Amino acid sequence: RTLARALEQLERTGINPGAIVVTGDLADLGEPDAYQRLRGELEPVAKRMGSQLIWVMGNHDERGAYAAALFGGDPDDVTPQDRVYDVDGLRIVALDSSVPGYHHGELTDEQLSWLEEVLAVPAAHGTLLALHHPPIPTPIEIMAIIELQDQQKLAYVILGTDVRGSLAGHLHYSTHSTFAGVPV
Repeated sequence: RTLARALEQLERTGINPGAIVVTGDLADLGEPDAYQRLRGELEPVAKRMGSQLIWVMGNHDERGAYAAALFGGDPDDVTPQDRVYDVDGLRIVALDSSVPGYHHGELTDEQLSWLEEVLAVPAAHGTLLALHHPPIPTPIEIMAIIELQDQQKLAYVILGTDVRGSLAGHLHYSTHSTFAGVPV
């Protein structure tokens, strides 16, 4: 009900965003039917507004069910679900920072190499990163166990690129900061 009300309010604003980015925890336990229900709620609204839907894995999501329900992929796929989207020249890179069975986030060396290759060619209007685990330390000590690990590795990859900002979720509170010179 809360999602439906939020989507109704978004439509009432008359603003038609180029993209709707959902930064993880699309399902509570990675249930295939939960992804179908979410698609059923979001896809009609996105279509009416002319918005591209961008899905990002969260720590509650299950890779196989996520890949199958949202992208027609293999339900047994356990590989990171990283994707690149183009929204009118703005590149949005969805990074899967989830670690199956854990709450903290990580990006593998393979993911970081892939990202480095993607960012080697600038996008017309720059790049936004979208990931579940914000690439910033949390000031709440108990929340430190759910942070993105090895944040400096990601910083190294995005320094000097066309990354203009990062979108994230996961922390259960609103925050903002900068990371490697870009807003989060």
